[in-house]
Amino acid sequence: MPVEAIQRLVEFAFGHMRNNPDFVRIAGVENTQRGKFIKKIQPVANAVVDLIGTIDEFLDRGARAKVLRSDIDAFQLYISILSMSYLHPSNCYTLSATHGRDVGDSDWLDTRRNHVVDLVLSHVQSGT
Repeated sequence: MPVEAIQRLVEFAFGHMRNNPDFVRIAGVENTQRGKFIKKIQPVANAVVDLIGTIDEFLDRGARAKVLRSDIDAFQLYISILSMSYLHPSNCYTLSATHGRDVGDSDWLDTRRNHVVDLVLSHVQSGT
């Protein structure tokens, strides 16, 4: 179950960014404003702390079952998942123009999601 939980987390984060382009744009604007507004929304901070705790629980459970590595930091993992889920929608137009492919194309996005899932699972899974 821990491996499946990590996979679902990646798929959720990727899908959220893919299906909510306004969220991606708002996050970009909020960052140019240095987090001016999000700092005022305490439930957001609490939700993220709770999420990191849940990820940590799955990592611990997976390490005890010897299916996940024991040295994974939940916060680092979460930031990596967000990074791989956020970069292409936040930079869709420049990436598409500079690399000559449509990174907003549905087939490309399906392939990208699978690639990100594979990367994350390869990183977290135990070699034993």
